[in-house]
Amino acid sequence: MFNCFGNSRRLRTLLLSLIFCGVFVVALVVWVTQPWKAGINLPYGMQLYQKAKDKSVTLFYNTTPRPRILPTIIPQQAWVRYPDDLLWQGYRLPVLTAQPHGRLGNVLMEYATLYALSRVYNVSAVVHPDMKRDLKYFENISLPNMPGPYNPKDWTVIQSLEKNILNYAPLELAASGLLGPHQFLIKQWPHEIQLFDLVRDEIRQQFTWNKEIWNTVQTYIRNVGIMLKKKGKTKPVFIGVHVRRTDYIKFIEQFGGSEMPTTIYFKRAFEYYKNKYKDAFFIISTDDQDYVNQEFKLYKDDIILTPGMSPQVDMALLTACNHSVITLGTYSFWTGYLTGGEVLYPDLNFTNKKYYFAKPFYEGVRLYFKPIPPRR
Repeated sequence: MFNCFGNSRRLRTLLLSLIFCGVFVVALVVWVTQPWKAGINLPYGMQLYQKAKDKSVTLFYNTTPRPRILPTIIPQQAWVRYPDDLLWQGYRLPVLTAQPHGRLGNVLMEYATLYALSRVYNVSAVVHPDMKRDLKYFENISLPNMPGPYNPKDWTVIQSLEKNILNYAPLELAASGLLGPHQFLIKQWPHEIQLFDLVRDEIRQQFTWNKEIWNTVQTYIRNVGIMLKKKGKTKPVFIGVHVRRTDYIKFIEQFGGSEMPTTIYFKRAFEYYKNKYKDAFFIISTDDQDYVNQEFKLYKDDIILTPGMSPQVDMALLTACNHSVITLGTYSFWTGYLTGGEVLYPDLNFTNKKYYFAKPFYEGVRLYFKPIPPRR
């Protein structure tokens, strides 16, 4: 039944081309007809959203016309389910895993994407041995570890479409079963926010810090609270601030076609919270302490720098705050997303309109982050 997927490379290439064409035609029809408004059965992720208590994000309706990004590329009608006895190491095929690339923020994106594919498409997913090592700081990771040793020859690589590292449609093709009953290895840097935000509360639960890190964070917050109490601030509202600079300045110029947010952005964000909360206090994590010390002198009585013990502890400290101010990049994104309160981000003008951490994308996926113009 499944020989057509493995016997002939030329035939397989032809079939994949036909599948791609067919799927995108179906997706276009779904985009136009909007079947969820006609009572057609919804994929699990859409059902989950409709039942969610948090209505601060609206994926399917908004009074202000904006470009819409579909939660899933592949409509449920096109999904393929293989026999339950078609297994790999006890897991129903297809099976997905992700090879981690980059540092902490990227790894969280990769795991969150893998987890969301598993939940939304109900597909088998296992944690790559290298990713298991990178996720040791979290105690609620629930995806199973890959059974047995990892052999790259057993896995079919899937990644972004050629020359476009922001388009990961092949991941959803594999998860939906349209690429056959195989083991698929996700590579590169998938950031499928529109998918994992469907299971936002679950993602936050997955990324629960282990006791060692959390105890360190609680001790730090407690000591800051004692210090503030002596200054008469008995009910502080903590704002986590991530100031990314150094290596990202050149990157964002080349890849995003923009510059980093200026000091004006941070001042506007600080004033927003200070006007809203009498005892707002800012806990800042940065890779450029000289910049913070020089540019934030006006707020020296209202800020403190994180101890810089490790990227994990710093991120945990920021996520322990009540609200957030973020800049760019995956690490900064997670400091806001895992916090749960308000999240302010810089509204920059990117020449690369597909850059993830920008207003068009955040609004396209109906994320609850709030834009702050960084200039006049």
